[in-house]
Amino acid sequence: MKKKILCILLFSVSFVFISLIKTHSVNAQAYRGLVIDRYKYDLGTVQPGDIIHESFTLTHDFQQEDKVVTVYLKAADFTSDNTSGEPVFLAPDELPYEASLSKWITFEKESITLDHYQQKEVVNFTITIPENTEAGGKYAAVLLSDKEGEKFMDYSDSDTQVAINKELGPLVILTVDGEIHKSLTGEGLFTTDIKGKARRFFFNPPVNITAILRNDGNVHINPRGVFYIYKGSNFQKFESKFNFNEDGGYVLPNSTRHFSVTWNDSFITYVPETTEEGEIKIKTRYDWNNLSNLRIGKYKIKLLYNVEGDDGQTQTKMMDASFWVFPWQLIVIIILILLYVFWKLKKKQDEKKPTKKQKKKSDKEK
Repeated sequence: MKKKILCILLFSVSFVFISLIKTHSVNAQAYRGLVIDRYKYDLGTVQPGDIIHESFTLTHDFQQEDKVVTVYLKAADFTSDNTSGEPVFLAPDELPYEASLSKWITFEKESITLDHYQQKEVVNFTITIPENTEAGGKYAAVLLSDKEGEKFMDYSDSDTQVAINKELGPLVILTVDGEIHKSLTGEGLFTTDIKGKARRFFFNPPVNITAILRNDGNVHINPRGVFYIYKGSNFQKFESKFNFNEDGGYVLPNSTRHFSVTWNDSFITYVPETTEEGEIKIKTRYDWNNLSNLRIGKYKIKLLYNVEGDDGQTQTKMMDASFWVFPWQLIVIIILILLYVFWKLKKKQDEKKPTKKQKKKSDKEK
């Protein structure tokens, strides 16, 4: 009886100790530094002369609870990086005037100070659209700086290893009504391997599929559609399909954007694995639950995507490509089978040939 009670006590103490460790670990990871509650304002279509009031909240969330943080506010224009769609912030007057928005943004306060944990402060800003502005998309971001006049901020909390993104601040996107021109064209559809190298021949999936679209209009466009992977001539009898631009990303005016998906629905696939030394090695994985999907032969890709034209009507556009899959494991098996068949045939032929003794005996009989 005493042993049972002792075991129960030990188990209870161990459980409480483990729980305390877990709780401490979670709390240690919970600190986020300086936090903003909104990262994008998609304001739709506005009219020349409109005045728009917006706001977001800053929260002090540093582990050092009495850390004093002073934030200076500034607006900056941005464009696309021409690949992933990530914003690239520009110096004043670097963006063409027709897409600039930062000069129309003003702040209620030039700076805000937070001096204790979980303190919240509201940042109010106003966007004033000039009466004579040109129609089209306009793009800016509200950026935070730890020094007056600086473009970016770089706060960090060494106690928790929390670093604040240098490009912290919400994006502002809007369209000024007027003569809008929409022009989105496909510039390429290609495939890459697990290392990112462009190729059309693969031993095994994954196959990364990337479509490049270019916007030559004066407003941002949000294309939607579907990637189809199929064999033969009928894409409706597809092997796999993926939603195109599922996150709803924009292609900004005078820029390109890459949209990618990965196809790895296969019995044999390559997967990256990180070693203890931190090196990434490519390993082969066999999914026996997916044995019926042994990928081999020629595959085709069809991308169908929808965009709205200048007349407001939806247009469906198309892009095509193809690639080959031939597993090296299968190549090895076929070679071994052929060698075995060749060996068996040769052996059978050799068995039919008379030996030297048989030849001598035959000659004597003659």
